[in-house]
Amino acid sequence: MKRLKEVLCDVIRYTYGNNCNPKYYNFTVEVSEKNLSTKHGHYEPWTRKIIIFNTYRDDEKIIVMTIHELAHHIDDCNS
Repeated sequence: MKRLKEVLCDVIRYTYGNNCNPKYYNFTVEVSEKNLSTKHGHYEPWTRKIIIFNTYRDDEKIIVMTIHELAHHIDDCNS
């Protein structure tokens, strides 16, 4: 998942430039073996962890979901 975190950090750099809040880069990505029917990802603000579920899905769908969870992380950094 190191590569996925690198992609998310690229999204941060592209979106906010080099002068963004350094807290934005302070997160981890964890892949769960669980297949859930209710959600594909989750963000834990207390650990700053993005958790990915349902990894059987297409890569594009997983990336879109992780960007969604990254938005929760950035929102948490700004609150």
